[in-house]
Amino acid sequence: MIRSTIWLTLALAFRSLGQAGLLIVFARFGSPETLGSYSLALAVTAPIFVFCEFGLRTVYLTHRGNQPFSAYLRVRLATLGLAMLLTAAIGAVFVPEMTGVLLLVSLLRAADSVGELYSAPLQRHGELPTILRAFSTNAVLTIGVGIGVLAALHNLYAVIAALIVVSSATTLFLMKRPTDTLLAAKEPATAGTKPPWEDHLSVVRAGLPTGISWGLLSLLSSIPQYFLAAYYSQVEVGYFAIILYVVVVVEIFLNAVSQSWIPRAKKMLTDAPSFFRAVVKTALLWTAAFVPLSAVVCAAAYLMLPIIFGSTYRIDWAEIIPLFGSLVVLPLVFFSAMALNVANSYVKALTTSVVAVVLASGVAFAVIPDGEVPGALWVSFAALASRSVLSMAALALGQRKRAGQLVR
Repeated sequence: MIRSTIWLTLALAFRSLGQAGLLIVFARFGSPETLGSYSLALAVTAPIFVFCEFGLRTVYLTHRGNQPFSAYLRVRLATLGLAMLLTAAIGAVFVPEMTGVLLLVSLLRAADSVGELYSAPLQRHGELPTILRAFSTNAVLTIGVGIGVLAALHNLYAVIAALIVVSSATTLFLMKRPTDTLLAAKEPATAGTKPPWEDHLSVVRAGLPTGISWGLLSLLSSIPQYFLAAYYSQVEVGYFAIILYVVVVVEIFLNAVSQSWIPRAKKMLTDAPSFFRAVVKTALLWTAAFVPLSAVVCAAAYLMLPIIFGSTYRIDWAEIIPLFGSLVVLPLVFFSAMALNVANSYVKALTTSVVAVVLASGVAFAVIPDGEVPGALWVSFAALASRSVLSMAALALGQRKRAGQLVR
């Protein structure tokens, strides 16, 4: 598990490095308005695409079905088309002045999304170095091309268009080809023996609750940015996005750890009476370790953000306190959410997401109009904390149900 966690952490770190690197490029070589416009476009498109992706990468790794990868790929391509149509419609109705950048960002998201799905079979069969090579190459090209095009043309549209080409090329040559070769040798002969419509329907049934749940969770991250854009300006949106990437960096590590934990969690699930206790123990151990780690990360953010992004993006105690709280609760969020996926409790995960969105929206209405960026960070903390509590409650209910079934 340790070795796979390291490989996966590095791969996901490079994947996020390309995304975070763009923020640095826009902050250093562009303007606060350019950074804010790009950040707001990400905030608008993210919930749509996360929903339409149906969490198929995680479903592929955790679902107790026998559908071929081609079924997952066809569903992903169809839902990405839907995501682009929804993005265009929302842009035309709510932010017509951003329709162009929203369409370009949606094309970039689609290219990245296909590559992300191709990484699932590679992870299942232990080909993590292949994922690392693909993601690291994409990150280097993203930052390099982004700097070159922005410095030469000073145009946001041109930068995103160039990055669409980069993402499409790395997906095709560094992800699709090795995955196709791997599946030809590794995919079970029984996969794909059912009619295609049955496989597609099974994938949709497993993925739809996950897609809605994860889409709502993405909305949790985007809600503060919507309020900042409505009450202030896109400059505040960009400032918030940069601080939030401190959380994203830590999430990369925990995402890798929780995914590497999937095989062990599946084994623990077979021992129903102890599954919930094992999840709680694991989450609490990681939480205890994260208290000092979160303090170190916050101190690093205080020192490094103005150096990396510029003096405009300095933070103080008003931002550090809610940032620290968000970091501390992350282990509870990731392990409880992954445990629900391992148990295939997709509907429960969806329910917790709906309630968390409602709670976070209420907090946003209360604190952001007068709280600016620090208020938005408190909304993020409330969203993460409520999600962890609700997910643990859902696991506890599932524990009682399984225990009752054993007694009978």
